[in-house]
Amino acid sequence: MLLTGPNMGGKSTLLRQVAVAVIMAQCGCYVPAASASLHVVDAVACRIGAGDGIASGVSTFLAEMSETSAALRRATKARSILHWSPYDRRSLLIVDELGRGTSTTDGYAIAFAVLTSIARQTRCRCLFATHFHQLAEDVGDDRGVVAAHMAAATTAREGNGNGNGGGGGGGGCFSDITFEYKLTPGPAPLGSCALNVARLAGFPEKVLKNAAEVASSSRTFIPRPKRPRPAAAAEAPGPLSPEAWQCFKEVVTDPAVRGVPGAVADDAWARKFYALWKRCRALKL
Repeated sequence: MLLTGPNMGGKSTLLRQVAVAVIMAQCGCYVPAASASLHVVDAVACRIGAGDGIASGVSTFLAEMSETSAALRRATKARSILHWSPYDRRSLLIVDELGRGTSTTDGYAIAFAVLTSIARQTRCRCLFATHFHQLAEDVGDDRGVVAAHMAAATTAREGNGNGNGGGGGGGGCFSDITFEYKLTPGPAPLGSCALNVARLAGFPEKVLKNAAEVASSSRTFIPRPKRPRPAAAAEAPGPLSPEAWQCFKEVVTDPAVRGVPGAVADDAWARKFYALWKRCRALKL
C-alpha cells in the first residue's frame, strides 16, 4: 500500500497500529479492531522515525538507509501472486517517509527504487508512507501497489487560491484543516498541506505568504516517462538503388566522417559535403 496524506494526518500512527496488531495477533492476543484478517508473517521490518548516532559517526540519513537496507535484506520473497495463499509465510515491511533526509531528487529516486523493488521483486506485504506524491502516478499502475491516503477536510483562506496541495508536499495555506483520520482509497487530493503545520506552529504571516507563493510556482511536476512497450518488428528496408548506394559510399569515405584532421577547414570541402547532404536528403537516407 502506497500511503499519502497531509502532515499530522495519522499516517505514521496507522503504520505503527498495523505492525503492533500483527504482532499481537501472532502472539495469540486480542486485536483492538472490530474484525481482522491477518496472515502469519516471518518478520516485521520497520523503517520509521528519525535518529542518529553521534558517538559512532552515524548521521540521520545513514541511519535511515541502514534500516532500509536491513529491511530489504530481511524481507522474505513471496511466491507468485497468482499462487498466493493465506498460509504463505511472508514478511511485513513498514516504511515511513523514506528519502526525507537528503535532497528531493535523490530522496525521490531512492523511494522509487525501494518501492518498485518491493512491489515487483519481493512482493511481500508493505505499508509505504511518503510525501513524494509523484510516486502515486509513477508506481500506482503497478499490479502490486494500491494507493490510499488519510482523509482531511479543508477550507481555503481568502486570497490564497483553492489551497490544492498537489505535487510533492508544498501544500496550500488554509484557514482551517480538519483531520478525519480515515483511510481512504486513492492518492491524497490535497497533497501534504505542509503550510498548515507551519501556520499551526506560529509562523509569521509574511513567511507563510512567501512560502505559499513559492509552492504555487513550483508545484507542477514533469511526469516520469512510462516504460515503452516493445514495438512490433519493423519491415527490413529494401535494397538501395545505385544512386543511393553511391551517396552512402561517398558519405562513409568522406575525410571528415573518417576523422581526418583539418578536413572541415576547407571551403571547397564544405560546399561539396553540403551538396552531398542535399542528395542524401532527397533520397531520404
